[in-house]
Amino acid sequence: MIAQIVRGSSMPDLASYLFGPGKHNEHVNQHLVAGYADSVFTADDTLWRSEPGMRRRLRDEARELGWQVEYPHSRWQTEVPRGYVWHCSLSLKAAEGALTDAQWTQAVHILIDGLGFSGSDGKAPCRWIAVRHGLSSEGNDHIHVAVNLVREDGTKASTWNDYRRAGKACAEIEERFGLEHVPGRITHRSVPEPSRADREISAARGDSDPLRVRLERTVRACAAAARSEAHFVALARGNGLLIRPRYAGNPGGARAVTGYAVADRHGRHAYSRKTGMIGPIWFGGGTLATDLTLPALRRRWEPAATSPAAARAGALAAWSAAASLDDPLPAPQKAHPGQLNQIGHDTTAAADLLAAAAGGLERGSPGPLSQAARHMARAAQHTPPAPRRPEVMAVVGDMAATFLAITQSSPAAPAAALTLMREVALLVDACAATATATRDTRRARTLVNATIGMLTQAASRQSTTALATTRRITMTAELTHEEEFLTHLTTAGITGARLFRAAVGQPAADSADVQGLRRAGYTETTPFDECLRRELGERRWAWYVADPARIVCAAQITDAAAAGRDVPAVLRKVCEQRAWEDDARSPAKSIARVLSYRIEQELARPAPRTAPPSHQKPGIGRTYGGASPARATAEPMSATQWDDHLRRLLGDRRWDQYAGSGRRRDIARLLTAAHADGHDIDALLVKAISRRDWEDDERSPSRSTGGVLHHRVKALIATGEFQTTRSSGELPSKVAHLVARAAAPAGGQRADTETPPPRRPAPQQPDRERG
Repeated sequence: MIAQIVRGSSMPDLASYLFGPGKHNEHVNQHLVAGYADSVFTADDTLWRSEPGMRRRLRDEARELGWQVEYPHSRWQTEVPRGYVWHCSLSLKAAEGALTDAQWTQAVHILIDGLGFSGSDGKAPCRWIAVRHGLSSEGNDHIHVAVNLVREDGTKASTWNDYRRAGKACAEIEERFGLEHVPGRITHRSVPEPSRADREISAARGDSDPLRVRLERTVRACAAAARSEAHFVALARGNGLLIRPRYAGNPGGARAVTGYAVADRHGRHAYSRKTGMIGPIWFGGGTLATDLTLPALRRRWEPAATSPAAARAGALAAWSAAASLDDPLPAPQKAHPGQLNQIGHDTTAAADLLAAAAGGLERGSPGPLSQAARHMARAAQHTPPAPRRPEVMAVVGDMAATFLAITQSSPAAPAAALTLMREVALLVDACAATATATRDTRRARTLVNATIGMLTQAASRQSTTALATTRRITMTAELTHEEEFLTHLTTAGITGARLFRAAVGQPAADSADVQGLRRAGYTETTPFDECLRRELGERRWAWYVADPARIVCAAQITDAAAAGRDVPAVLRKVCEQRAWEDDARSPAKSIARVLSYRIEQELARPAPRTAPPSHQKPGIGRTYGGASPARATAEPMSATQWDDHLRRLLGDRRWDQYAGSGRRRDIARLLTAAHADGHDIDALLVKAISRRDWEDDERSPSRSTGGVLHHRVKALIATGEFQTTRSSGELPSKVAHLVARAAAPAGGQRADTETPPPRRPAPQQPDRERG
């Protein structure tokens, strides 16, 4: 939630504006949701009325309410510097959805109490009103709060540090309603969003991204690949940036560089009031992101420098354009996998690598990787900055430099890019698997998986073409351009393997319970491994196989089979209980111990009954393990032309839940009617399924797949956003399709296949005597 504060000097005019049509007729459904005590009883009824979708004109009633709020100022004639009207707007991101009027009322009271306007601190209260509009042009739910800073007794309310206090109130509102936290509010680190003017100008020029976003991504990629400050300056200039230093004079006469600013060499120009000339648009490093300031970047490089004084001298020469990429660079230090300190959970390293990958693979046409880099950069701001070891910086620098080298190589190298991206995906998966992973981290993982799907398809097409057309042998002894790039790729593959080994760490020694189970004769394999593999999915199965505590889970499965339990049913149930990565109730972080704990809890319950009671004849009354006979013979579920697409998006597991849900008919009717109204159903389904996580979606009215999907589809149809043309910042339909495939749960539809997998057969009941 974002709070914006302005000051004014006319409460009646502000009230008239808030209840009016707006500057561009953008105000819809203006209505009062809260206010000081007298306004609740004396305000006109039409001001409280909510009429969704209606453009209302309530000028006279609004001005009357404004004069009531203004009364203490005119009564006491108290002068307030900068104006007596305190106007604050609270807004949510479009992806957050919308709050109800009751929730907004609670949010406004938290703000008013936090700023000291309510009189709860013993002082006289201020008069205020809260007006809610419909969604903005960008889909943001918001509310306006107008406060008279002259209290009822004529004293002035204090607005000292009001931005910071409003930020604390917003943090409390986010915590109460489960909204996404603004990272900079807690850690004082942020990646600022582009302004509306920047977005509109970039869209009018046909640019794929706003200027601020493009510069931030390029600077981050150059900082990741650089091994020193001088190398960073040379890389920035070599990648199409104009970069200039900011000097600070010393008493001795020597100059020192304290900051920098960058501009796009081929970007747009604008008039500068400071210089009175037209020139490129400059952004300081700190205005792009707080971790891209020059002091923050120097903390990356200086621990690896053998001579800090020589490094500063070389950097000063680089800033004065006396150095280039041809100058000798410090050699990267060799890193041993055991020396890398938990790089697998380093979101800053992941953000750097994604920015470099986007610069190398999406040069000139930003796509999923560019968005993933932006999400991961924001996720990295959620934690305070930590010192980064030189060994870690060497690994990240090697990978980033290889990505940047792709731009100077043959563009038709999808197989090479795929090898690199698989290594980066392992790092992104490790970041998303932590308990502190944010929504931005999970979105970045989805976009990276979509990119891997696209590269896989491109590499397959390239290999097919190469096999059909190539049989030529060249006799030249000189390395070709592609062979040089292959050498770069081999080096990058080695560093990527080091990166992965550092992420997973060295295998730990067997714990006491593992050793005891081995001595007791248990093994890691069981007859039910194939069933468990289907339930976990390929990715989690790989984690399970590599888990040193795998024998603990295998022992539980073996004991369950010996006790005569239905092991496939038990495995299916424990694998679908809760989300895996943030299961706070499990006693261990390893996937094998999580499974072992869940199986142990399930075995502690009495075994389910598999036959009807003796007093009830089979086939009469309630059937066990399913619905009643009346429901079993009900009419078949409604089928639509989007069922195949929906099945690929949901995955087999959630599709089975959806296929038997009574909400399927309601969803089919909604989709049919929306298609008749001109909605893009494919894009609507992608947005409905990938907009939030399923397991912990607190805003959906039902925990069932059908109920959650019905709620989301209905809400998206009501917004009408899929009846308009695609905006410049939205993913193309083909890319969005791959994003949705990558967002499918593990074990569902793979991102590199074109047809849905066949329905898996029901697991066979094992022989209990053999178990």
